[in-house]
Amino acid sequence: MVNIFLESEQNKQENSNGKRLRRSQCTVRQLKKWYHDNWSSSNDFEKSNEGEVKKNDIKTIENHTLLVVLPDFECFPPAVLQDLISILSSHCVELSIFLVLGIATSVNAIHGTLPYHVTNKMKLRVFQTQTAPIILNEILEKVILSSEYGIHLSGKVLKFLTNIFLYYDFSINGFIQAFKYCLLEHYFQGNAYSLCTNYSSSLSHVKQLTHEDLECVRKQLSFRAYVESLRPESIIAVLTDDEYLREQLPGLLKDCHLYFIVRRDFLEFLTVLVEDLPNCPLGKYRRELYHSACQLYKCYRALGKEQMELGNILDKPYFATFKMCPKEDLGKGQRGRQRSHTLEICTDVELPNGKPQIIKSQIMSCHIRV
Repeated sequence: MVNIFLESEQNKQENSNGKRLRRSQCTVRQLKKWYHDNWSSSNDFEKSNEGEVKKNDIKTIENHTLLVVLPDFECFPPAVLQDLISILSSHCVELSIFLVLGIATSVNAIHGTLPYHVTNKMKLRVFQTQTAPIILNEILEKVILSSEYGIHLSGKVLKFLTNIFLYYDFSINGFIQAFKYCLLEHYFQGNAYSLCTNYSSSLSHVKQLTHEDLECVRKQLSFRAYVESLRPESIIAVLTDDEYLREQLPGLLKDCHLYFIVRRDFLEFLTVLVEDLPNCPLGKYRRELYHSACQLYKCYRALGKEQMELGNILDKPYFATFKMCPKEDLGKGQRGRQRSHTLEICTDVELPNGKPQIIKSQIMSCHIRV
């Protein structure tokens, strides 16, 4: 699996066509040779007697521009950037180069990092996209905090990653790489951790679990609370009989996925509920509320006495309008997709004692209220 990640089809084609260059061989001279072998009218880069480039080569250079992208400008050492720009500028006659700098803060970062004699060698043009915090919030809400995916970060880990993003580099790529590292550490602990995926895939993984994998499941802290809620005869079967535990896992996984859906709905409910509170005691963004919601006791303490008194002062029509407004958008956008995803999970596996109908009614009422 690691080889699949590291080697793409493009790398395989490069290896089949010729030898891969060593890092020490990746020089501007080699780049010029590759450029003119592919785009110049002649294989050898010829110059006139005066040392000027031929006209046909100039036209080729103008038509084929090399694009160099530096996604995290602030992460590069200033000395390296100065050397890179100076080297590229000295070959601009022979190579047409377009340099894209990804800046997370502002354009002033260029003038603060590079001296005037370096910036004077570039023709600066500014184009803007969405700011890095807005992109981060979209990634968190649509991917990390979504209930459609089987793995979820804890509140402390998510807060740690966002603090690094906000107070150090504003790097979206750095945040994604840190999230990938969390996934890597989680899944490399064993086969039992592969159950943290979508519901249909996790059912196929359950059948492949060995005795060691099931013992790993039994050692989880969350599994202890489940065992304590069982009857004595069921406790013995769960702890000693692998086949019995394998039969119980689909129902437990379904309850876990339903819990994530309810928690997502509760998070949306909490976001609308506290957005008008003074001083934002639980935070302004959904990622901040997620960390608070993972710790209900601290969430209650953060509201404080003044906020609770403010809630008591609010009249019933306020809560009535608050309760009815999201109901109009129930079948639209993400809520509609979330509701259909919920019903799909509810109908996948039949649980005993009529549990699916009870859970389905709870989810439906939760979607109507939020």
